[in-house]
Order: sequence, then structure tokens, then C-alpha cells
Amino acid sequence: MYTIGWNASSAVVNMSQIPLFIMPYFTARFGAGNTTKAMGTALNLLGSSGTFRDPLLASIGKYTKGMFGKNAKKYGKQRDMTGDLMDMHTMPSVDNYFVVDADGVMQVRDDFPWPKGKKGAELKTKIELLQPLVQEMAIRGQLNSSFISDTMGLDYNASVTSGGFRKVADFVTKTSAFMFHHVEQYNRQATHIAAFLLEYNKLDAGKDTKDLTTAEKQQRATEYAMRESQRVNGGANLETTGRIGQKGIGRVAWMYKSYGTRMYATMLTSAKRAIDKHEDPEIRGQAFKELVAVTGSSILFAGLRGFPLYGAFRLVYDTLFAGDEEDDFDTVVRKHVGEGWFKGAITAATGADVSSRIALSGLLLQVNRYNHDPSAEETIGFYLGGPAWSTTKRIGRGLTDLGRGEVSRGIESIVPGSITNVMKAQRYSDEGAKTRRYDDIMADVSGGEALAQLFGFAPAEYNMKQERNMSTKRKDRTISKRAKDIKKKIYVSLRSGNLEALEDAYKEMDKFNADHPEVRIKPEAIRKSVKRHKETSKDMYDGITITSSLRSMLEDDREEWDQGFNLF
Repeated sequence: MYTIGWNASSAVVNMSQIPLFIMPYFTARFGAGNTTKAMGTALNLLGSSGTFRDPLLASIGKYTKGMFGKNAKKYGKQRDMTGDLMDMHTMPSVDNYFVVDADGVMQVRDDFPWPKGKKGAELKTKIELLQPLVQEMAIRGQLNSSFISDTMGLDYNASVTSGGFRKVADFVTKTSAFMFHHVEQYNRQATHIAAFLLEYNKLDAGKDTKDLTTAEKQQRATEYAMRESQRVNGGANLETTGRIGQKGIGRVAWMYKSYGTRMYATMLTSAKRAIDKHEDPEIRGQAFKELVAVTGSSILFAGLRGFPLYGAFRLVYDTLFAGDEEDDFDTVVRKHVGEGWFKGAITAATGADVSSRIALSGLLLQVNRYNHDPSAEETIGFYLGGPAWSTTKRIGRGLTDLGRGEVSRGIESIVPGSITNVMKAQRYSDEGAKTRRYDDIMADVSGGEALAQLFGFAPAEYNMKQERNMSTKRKDRTISKRAKDIKKKIYVSLRSGNLEALEDAYKEMDKFNADHPEVRIKPEAIRKSVKRHKETSKDMYDGITITSSLRSMLEDDREEWDQGFNLF
């Protein structure tokens, strides 16, 4: 609830899977025209499916066994075959076209409001063609499940019958995850339908397969759709997540990472097939096209940072080549290509920074951008704690802000992300983006940028300035600390009489001066540093310094410490 609850941006990012990854992979095999047509048909079928579900009403109470939709009354709730109450009003879904008979077989509804004339007949024919697919999806639990519903134990088909706190909690949880759940369900169903239609049409037109019966082609197309939809993440849910992410601490750490696992597994499989000399040439060619297509789509939508291998290149460069005093990989790239190429066309066109949310890089392991020198405990918590750790830290910061009297910022950090987005959008609209000292970061935030923040996407200009500020401060702190440490080492060496350490310190100083001639350490600076250290040592109290304005008071306080055995 704290991360994706009521958060429109999470649903939008989820929907981006179709153009970003799913369609490029299908395009490699079936062509752009066929893929676009099939996906368009799939989305149209789902959009026309209505918002009313009609299950078999099997000999329970006033309902008659074997009764189909044409005789059913549209109650708000009806009973399914098990006798459980079930909400009839639902979101668009392919199973809205069907009713389950007494044998558990999907049948096309007679009472569905089919369009009149030829259009209605064509729509019904398409739905009848999909029956084996929908049946198989129902058997495998692929119709109405999602990763978030599996993880949180939600059932959007069931009616909440418990009362009191549980009823309220279930309602809030379901409502908060509503957008994310239904977009993921929509994605999966569209992917299955498009894959089915593509394969069926290919079989129907193939020289070696056109003589197959309709049932045989439906069966093959169903098998292909179930397999390929899983491969391109159309079927990702908790059951298909790796064992490490299904229970215990792994379930916490791996939350939201099953998508990345599936994406990388699919791309690595394509890469292996593309370079395997023993693989069939046609399969190698298709695998190469898959990689090219998904690379192109990722760069178009998310810029160079969205390139799947970008994170690997960044890790190698930042680990082996870039020091804390130099530009990191992100900075080098964006300085050379500009923000448009770095973050992609959508970010450039809208002014909303969607790049970091839809990029295909860093899906499993990410660096904490706000803590460049984490402790071992912080590192373990960041990677094993997952969103739970991040949420806990955020609430902790909010409580600290409240303790300091920063009520608005404190509440902004404590409340769920969706409410934070609303508060930020209002703040940006009223006063622009400011620091906690009320210094301007981005003085003028447009209405469009504030609206993007309302939906969970920060203004691109704001993020760019913050990222530039972090890079600048990282260099500033690192260079300043290095100079300070060298001067301290010189003083300590002089005071201790360690000539070898003094020689090393002067060598470090020469290296520093060569690296940063504009802020070189001069002899006068060393003399002043040594003098300050000596003055500090004179004012030390058992190894500590005391603020000069408090010295008299604290000296009296220290004198009160009794070092003997006196009781009074």
C-alpha cells in the first residue's frame, strides 16, 4: 500500500511492458504489421468485454443447474459453482464473454450485448476462436491473478464477508492495489490473446499447417500463447517467481524483482541463441532480431540509460575506472549525448521523468543514489530489506522531521507514496521546488510538471538538477576531505616524529597537486594547518575539544565529577 497503492505511475509503468518489451519480441518473429494488428485486436476485444461477469449458477438456492447467461438476472452478486457469493460487476476481462457450464467448460455467453449485424457476428466468431485459450488460462489461474494480488493474498473476485476491522482492511488493501492489479491483468490477457492470434494466423497461412483442423490449430496456438506469454512476462506472478522470492526474507528482498528476473532471463536466452553456432540459423536470426528490437524500443522510450546492458557497463566503469573525484558513468554519458538521448523521447516530450521507471537496466541490483558511503548494515538492509526497508527508512525520516517541527515535510514522508505525490504536486505548484532552507532548486514548476508529479513522475528538470547537485557535492566533499586528510597526516607525522609517514604524506600531497592544480596545497596552507592543529591541541580536554562559548560552564561541570570514594 505504501509503494504502489493508489499510485497511477505504477500502473502506467506496468502498462509500458506492452510497447517496451512484449511487442518488440513478437515483432521479431511475426513482423511489425502483424504484431501491431494482433495486439490492436487483443486490446479491442478486452475493451469491448464489458463490466459484467456471469458464472454458472449451479443448483444452489433459487438458481437452476445448467442455467446460462440468457436466463440469468443481473444481480449485483450471484453464487458460483461452490456457492460462494461473487461480485458480478467487474473490470473489462476476456472471461466476461464466457459462462462456465456444469462440467466446468467455458461457453460463450448468449446474453452478451453483441453488436448488431456483421460486426457482432465477427466479434462472436473471434471470441469462440479464443475459447481453448481462455479455458487454459482459467485452469492455470492466469485470468484474474497478478503479482501484487498473489503477494498480498488478495482475491478480487471474492466478496468480503467478514466484518469489523478485517472488512475495512480488506477494502482499503484491495482499493489501493486496484489500478496495479487490473493493469497487470490487462497486460497478461492482451499478451495471451495477441500471441494466440499471431500463432493461429501463421498456422492458418502456413503451407505445412494450413490443412490442420481448427481444433488442432487452436490447441497449438494455445500452447504457444501460454509459453510465450510467460517468456515475455505476460504471465509473471508469485508462482512463476524463482524459489528464492516465494517465501521468507527472499520474498521481501525480491518483491517487484520477478519482472526483472524474467526480463533478463528472456534476453539472456535470446543472446545465447543468437551466438550459438550450433543453433538453427532461422532461430539464431530471430533471436538477434529480438535483441535488436528490444534494444531499440528501450532506447526510444527510456533513452540510453534504458538500454538493458547499461547497468552492467555502469558497474564496470564506476568500479574500475571512475574515482569519487571524477565523473561517474552516468555523468560521462549525459555530458556527451545530452539529456534527450540519455533519458529518451518520452521524457524529453513530456517533461516528466519516466526514464528511470521504465528503463530495462538495473532491474535487480541498484545503487543507493542518496548514500554514496553506506555502512555494512545499511548495505545489507538496502538489498535484503527491499521496499519494506525503504518504507521503514522513509517513515523514520518523517518522524525525525516531525520532531524538528517540520510538520509538512514529516507528514509527506510518512504517508503512502500516492498521498506524497499529491502533497508534492501542491507544494511545487504553490512555491516551486525548494530545499529545506527554502532555497530554490526549481523556482518555476509548470502546471504540466505539477500534474506529472501528481501521478508519480517527478519533473525531468528537477531530477536533472538534483542529480547534477549530487555529482557536484560528491566531488566537492571528496576533494576537500582528501586535502584535509593530507594536511592532518602531515601534522600528526611531525608531532610524532615519524619521518617515513611524513614522506608518504608529502608524496600524497604532490599527487593531489598534480590531480587538482587549481586547488593545490601550498606551503603556506600547510603552515596554517599545523598552527591550527597546535592551537586545537592546547585546548583539548582529555582528547576532546569544547566550544569556546561553553568552555567556562563545561569546565565547572567537569570539576563536579568525583574521582574518589566520597558518598557526599
